[in-house]
Amino acid sequence: MGDRYLRNIVGFFCISDISTIAIENIDVAGGAYIQEKVEEGIRKASLLAKEF
Repeated sequence: MGDRYLRNIVGFFCISDISTIAIENIDVAGGAYIQEKVEEGIRKASLLAKEF
């Protein structure tokens, strides 16, 4: 849902090439699981940045 909102906002600035990295289910998990998921998201972002 937040993804659509952000796409619409940046669309006003003529930005249409957007990639979304979702980190899901961290609100029901705890501890090391959350850190692992955040690190996974950072790794995905790094790979996308290299393609940019």
